[in-house]
Amino acid sequence: MPHIRPRAILTAIMAVMLLLAVSVVLVPTGAVPAQAATSRPTPTAFPTVNGKVLAMTIDAGQLAIGGHYLEVEKPNGGKSAASNLAFIELANPNNVHTFRVTGGLVWALCSTGDIVYFGGTFTAVNGVARATMAAINVKTMRLTSWHPAKLGGIRGCGGYGGKIVFAHSGGFDLYTSAGAHPWHLGVIGGGGRTALFAKGSVYLGGLFDATPQADIHGLVKVNPLNGVVDKRFNVGYRDNTHVGAKGTFDGDCILSLSAGPDGLVVGSGGAHRNGIWNVSYATGGYATGKKWGASRGRITSGDAQAVLWTGTSYMDGQHRNHIDLASEVQGQKRFLNNFSATGKITTWDLGLWGHQANDGDNSGVQSMRAYQGKLIIAGSFLGWGNYNCCGSGSDWEGNNGPHPRRGLIVVPLP
Repeated sequence: MPHIRPRAILTAIMAVMLLLAVSVVLVPTGAVPAQAATSRPTPTAFPTVNGKVLAMTIDAGQLAIGGHYLEVEKPNGGKSAASNLAFIELANPNNVHTFRVTGGLVWALCSTGDIVYFGGTFTAVNGVARATMAAINVKTMRLTSWHPAKLGGIRGCGGYGGKIVFAHSGGFDLYTSAGAHPWHLGVIGGGGRTALFAKGSVYLGGLFDATPQADIHGLVKVNPLNGVVDKRFNVGYRDNTHVGAKGTFDGDCILSLSAGPDGLVVGSGGAHRNGIWNVSYATGGYATGKKWGASRGRITSGDAQAVLWTGTSYMDGQHRNHIDLASEVQGQKRFLNNFSATGKITTWDLGLWGHQANDGDNSGVQSMRAYQGKLIIAGSFLGWGNYNCCGSGSDWEGNNGPHPRRGLIVVPLP
């Protein structure tokens, strides 16, 4: 066996240590580590608009889209003139029915019993006077006689069993398909933004300090028969502080709701924090089974304007079209994120990009629906396929990117 000198051994050890030290120095302190490769879906052929889609609902195989646009472009290249409201036949997307909604925008869509109800700031539909609320019979594609007295600042609605709730700047109002108006729930210090019927109740969200019935902020559970607030349900969202320049909107603002398998899925935003939450239908506490672990929610990089349980995972649609690498949650993408059934962010990334003029919608994703294995995404984006996440130089906010497609995109479900 050859003799190895102690000095040679020491020299070799020092060389290895120096190489390791250099390797460490070559990675700057605070640098974002390399991310796993993203999983990018490819959109299917589907209509687009020449503006933005602010709301959607599905009824009798028809996708109703409302917003701010003047034209629908079909997959076959044909174009249909429209004013802010159209219906797309999901079995044949080249079949499109359009309406002229004038005097304002369509902000809210919901349905029950083959009737689509919509609300916004408009004053007429196809030349017929309709102030802020109206309804279309999906079977006949005709305007109905349903039109309650106008409401201000409508931003959301929910429908089920012949009942329709509109969320607006003064709170929430429930109507019946027959035209009755059983109740109004006012709010203190803000307004309503969203409504969802689930588990025999209706959940009402927005940016408000309380209701006259209960000192519960942002999200309440209500009996749809009489409008009585269930005081046992309280997530514990933060009130507005009413201090300083942001004091009237620095509480948790509930922007979107979806029915999940274990609990109510909630999207929040505002000056305080942004997030997607999975909470108990009964109390607002932990969802059944605590599948999301010790926390009921996940902080997101932008206002969660649209949330959705797809059947296998959770979607979080945001207003943000940029990533602040210094403060955002690791791995999040612009505009749209996918979370697993246990609340873990995935590598799924459609790469949405661009934004349109602000109508008060705050840009980004506005609504999502799942239908027969497809994810339908609506908003005020301009296209897809951009590199979205996480690394120096990738914080791209421009309005010129790959694969232009405005306002409406359909992809396979994650």
